[in-house]
Amino acid sequence: MGHIPRAGCHGCYCNKLFFAVTYTHANTLHKFWINGVSQGSGVSASINTGIAEARIGHRVTGSEVWGPNGQIYQILVYNRALSDSEILQNFNANKAKYGL
Repeated sequence: MGHIPRAGCHGCYCNKLFFAVTYTHANTLHKFWINGVSQGSGVSASINTGIAEARIGHRVTGSEVWGPNGQIYQILVYNRALSDSEILQNFNANKAKYGL
């Protein structure tokens, strides 16, 4: 669960709104969901596995640092990419906790 940037507001985040954000990566396929609904997918040869730190909810682009204005309440990590139905099942099982 986290905050999503508002459209047209670079680095700004909606306060007091919760979203279930899910990302999966399997082989070359990347998928992204918000509140259990697919937002799209893409193909990429790999995920950057360089020496930089892995960060969740924080990004550094040049001299610009940004991240959520709030807290990340739950992070789930699996050893495989979940199916669309598993993503929706997880969202439905947890949404009441966050008022969604």
